Amino acid sequence: MRVGRMSRGGGPPRGTSASAGVAAVGSAPLIALPGVDDPWLGTGFVPEPSARSEQTDAVPMIWTRWQTAADERVCPECGPLHGLAWPEMEGPRPPLHVNCRCARVFAFVEWRAARG
Repeated sequence: MRVGRMSRGGGPPRGTSASAGVAAVGSAPLIALPGVDDPWLGTGFVPEPSARSEQTDAVPMIWTRWQTAADERVCPECGPLHGLAWPEMEGPRPPLHVNCRCARVFAFVEWRAARG
């Protein structure tokens, strides 16, 4: 990764960094928050379940959120579901009807104690 002048879109002048306190992870910047020990907090990054489970005896529960097309053609059946979240294998699944344009998208991961 080259620091300095960016491609045609502008950016910082030569010899200056893109921004102070920001580290690049892939293509998304990672911002270090003061007083927060977990740098991945709020980035949507989820460590591999096996690595996290071995450390804390926890299992991941993935939640998904209902997403409509958010336009004037959203039907009365799907509209009230927009933004609601369920565990991955629970709740309604699109398509609910013919020509349904809805989807279940990733919302967050909740770590729960392993049953045993």
